[in-house]
Amino acid sequence: MKKIDKSLLPDDYNTNKDEDGFYAEFYEDGQLSHYGFYSDGELDDRWAIYLEPDGNGAFVQRTVTVDFAVEEEKDSNNGHHPELTPEEEEEYEEFVTHWVSRIHEDGSAITPRCSFCEKTSVEVRKLIAGPTTCICDECVAFCQEILSEETAENEDD
Repeated sequence: MKKIDKSLLPDDYNTNKDEDGFYAEFYEDGQLSHYGFYSDGELDDRWAIYLEPDGNGAFVQRTVTVDFAVEEEKDSNNGHHPELTPEEEEEYEEFVTHWVSRIHEDGSAITPRCSFCEKTSVEVRKLIAGPTTCICDECVAFCQEILSEETAENEDD
C-alpha cells in the first residue's frame, strides 16, 4: 500500500492547530490523517480531508461530503474495507491528491466559489455572495426552472 505522507502536501502547512493556516495531522506511521485550513484553532469554513489509517478510504467535508470508498462484500472483515486493487490504490491517491490541492487552493485564494456547483467567480457571469455562502447565476437559473416547473404542475392540478 502506497503511503500518503507529507511529500504530497504543499510546503506551507503546520502541525499546530493554534497557528492560522494549513494544518496537517499524521498517523504514527507517517500516513496523512487530516488536512485542512484552520483559523483561531478551529477548522475554517473550507474543505478538509480525512484519511482512514489503513490508507483505503478518505472523505472530504465542508457542508457536503465527497467520499472515496470501496464497495464492501457482505463477508467483509467486521466492516473494514477490503484490500485495494492496484487500480483502486491509484484512484485513491488521485482522490487525495486532488483534494489536498483543492483545499490548498481554496485556502490560499480569496476567489469565492458557488456553494452549489463550486465554480469560481471567473467561471460564471455573476456570483452572488451571502454572509457565509455564494450562488452563481447558473445555479439561480436552474433553481428558477425548478420553481417554474413546480408552479406549472400546481396550476394544472
